Amino acid sequence: MFSVQPISVKETILFPALFGLGRLLPFGWLKKASALPVLPLYHAVSERPSPYVEHVGVWRSTQQFKADLDFLLKHYEPVGLEDLLAGRKTKRPPLHLTFDDGLAECYTTVFPLLKARGIPATFFVNSAFVDNKSLFFRFKASLIIGKVQADPKAMQVFRAWLQKQKISTGWQEFLLSVRYGGRTVLEEAARELDIDFAGCLKQRPCYMSMDELQQLEKAGFTIGAHSIDHPRYDALPLDEQIRQTVESLDFVSRHFHPPARTFAFPFTDFGAGRNFFDELEQKAACSLSFGCAGLKRDAAPKHLQRIPFDENQFTARSNLSKEYLYFLLKAPLGRNVLRRN
Repeated sequence: MFSVQPISVKETILFPALFGLGRLLPFGWLKKASALPVLPLYHAVSERPSPYVEHVGVWRSTQQFKADLDFLLKHYEPVGLEDLLAGRKTKRPPLHLTFDDGLAECYTTVFPLLKARGIPATFFVNSAFVDNKSLFFRFKASLIIGKVQADPKAMQVFRAWLQKQKISTGWQEFLLSVRYGGRTVLEEAARELDIDFAGCLKQRPCYMSMDELQQLEKAGFTIGAHSIDHPRYDALPLDEQIRQTVESLDFVSRHFHPPARTFAFPFTDFGAGRNFFDELEQKAACSLSFGCAGLKRDAAPKHLQRIPFDENQFTARSNLSKEYLYFLLKAPLGRNVLRRN
């Protein structure tokens, strides 16, 4: 139910070294390492992080995002989803922006910025969360952390509750270690602290409404699916992976008019094997899908990998430089294709 993910040598030694080296090399040279489409992944963009995302690390400041756009437009050619699917030839490497979770900031902040610059993008939504009907379990953890940090009485109550549960890890570590299968414990913790998640969503919406999403679509942006309620696919059996995927794709098709049925994996696609993609193909359920494993090819046809841009505070140039260097490093080993068993 609860587990702390170990930090790999790759994250502690290799990636910092690549970030440092990338700053020293000409970007024009680095960019020649790969002609793959550049697919940035964002979640929330705003002046300050909302309490929903503040403690889970999926946020980019408005200033950082604007700087990202300036850099990306200088080096890449924005393309729409249909062009991406068709593999349309471009003078510069193709660029398509993606945003996961359908967060409210995508409408209030991202929408006007992209519309003013004429930049295409796809917004991937969870069918259970549209219109703020429910809340992603990681965002519940963030709300709890926020209250405990801000209220000494809440801290006392929460520490006493942890002792009753015989939980000995640090309290923030515990909350952030909760996984999809054990997410009901967050409801228990919220009751102890008098946190009403439904009331929080009414007072401050976390997600875009159906009307806002339809306005995005009318303005030329595309809507894609992102599962029902954001589980980790590597923790699900195949039949549940398929259900989460197909039902969310059907939801998008019922309410919107996307040029293609597209799906972005929540968290990661590492739990999806060849049998998953084979079954989707047999059902003709999905035209194009997306992971977030960085700059690499994928053995699954019509499956593209994106680059997370809001998991750190590095610039777009730094994130891309690291990806190109990592691509070059793996090339002699034949490790730039993600295999599917």
